[in-house]
Amino acid sequence: GRIKDVAERYGASVEVYGEYPAWEYREDSPLRDVMADVYFGLYGFRPEVCAIHAGLECGLFAGCIDGLDCVSVGPDMLCIHTPQEKLSISSTQRIYKLITETLERI
Repeated sequence: GRIKDVAERYGASVEVYGEYPAWEYREDSPLRDVMADVYFGLYGFRPEVCAIHAGLECGLFAGCIDGLDCVSVGPDMLCIHTPQEKLSISSTQRIYKLITETLERI
């Protein structure tokens, strides 16, 4: 990419590591459907479900377990991967409730 090109132009080298494999969006996800239903039951509205471009552990697991149905959820965070990183405690409590209720349902 661009960083590698600039580095090589000035005699530096670049090493890339820690890449996550792709995790393809599944149109049919029973787990996602259950979680959306649980979310609606807890909070009274449907969650926003979307595919994003990010390195997620789900890609690692899905790459090892054929046909794995997995969902990535998490609390609200700000300034991620910086010294100013912040985590919303109330959001973490909501995610905890979502996960425990989902586990009870499945």
